[in-house]
Amino acid sequence: MPSRKKSVTLKDIAEAAGVTPGTVSFVVTNTYEERRISLETVERVRRIARELGYVPNIAARNLRFADRNKSMLVLAIITSAGAPLNLVSHLFEALQRRIRVDRSGRHFVINVSTFNPGKLHLLPGILDGSRFNGAIITNTQPLDDSFLESTVLPFPSLVIGRELQGYACFVPSVNAGRVAAEMLHEAGVGRPAVLYEEALTQATERRVTQFCTEFGTRYGAQPARIVASVSSEMAASEALEGFLAAGKVTDGIFAVHDNLAAGAYLTLRRRGLKIPAQVRVVGMGDSDWPPFLDPPLSCAGAEESSVYDEAAQMILEACLAAQPKPTIACTQARAMPRGST
Repeated sequence: MPSRKKSVTLKDIAEAAGVTPGTVSFVVTNTYEERRISLETVERVRRIARELGYVPNIAARNLRFADRNKSMLVLAIITSAGAPLNLVSHLFEALQRRIRVDRSGRHFVINVSTFNPGKLHLLPGILDGSRFNGAIITNTQPLDDSFLESTVLPFPSLVIGRELQGYACFVPSVNAGRVAAEMLHEAGVGRPAVLYEEALTQATERRVTQFCTEFGTRYGAQPARIVASVSSEMAASEALEGFLAAGKVTDGIFAVHDNLAAGAYLTLRRRGLKIPAQVRVVGMGDSDWPPFLDPPLSCAGAEESSVYDEAAQMILEACLAAQPKPTIACTQARAMPRGST
């Protein structure tokens, strides 16, 4: 296999795969079906493209569509339908801040596109690049991650909250589960519980695993698991209600999203359980509204808009670069103690 070059071309991939550059072009632009290229060839070309580190050349693509994209770049925030919108809002604000100080002379358009969990491959424009020049992708499920890792997208992209081979990735608050465990342990919690949605993403699964491992190995207590059907306040409230109705007890809850913590508040209040005297609660995300809950919600992680300025810069640089390179950037969570602990 040829060694990785500074700038990988279609010709490089073609030589390594034993096909023509035209065949490689049809594969990377996902138009191979109409050319009747075999799936075996498609998979071989995609594998070699990933191994060589190929990234689509946005500058060349703009030349092909000069009339439409010469002075305009369309950036998409692609998110799973039903996922909390706080992250999308923070990303949108961060992109706006970066665009205001951009000196490339481009005009940027930002849109938000949603897909059903596990169905990212069906999103219009995801395979042919016909709807956007670059994308931030977040709230993906394992099936979506598998699709991304097996596909060469025809535009620069940045994946949020997970690490995928061949992609630029931004992973905020990578240690949030451990921070939440430390906060609750220091508050004297002896019967911890973790509240999360049934369909975990890579990011939320990491939080759950860290929290349970930290309490189990370091503090000697195995957290109970409270599973909501979806990531919503009402689903979280119903899940905690079912947990308590079954006679189970907890004196400290870590909710992997702030909105799940809000649902926990509702059930605890209905049952007359006082926060934090009887049950301590830690959320995740530190969005705009936790300080206004009663009592104010303690959080692991500080994912206010400014945290995502780096992510916004990464996608802008990728869109404007002739040959962007996949990079991984991570941030550390910090404890945000308030009234709920």
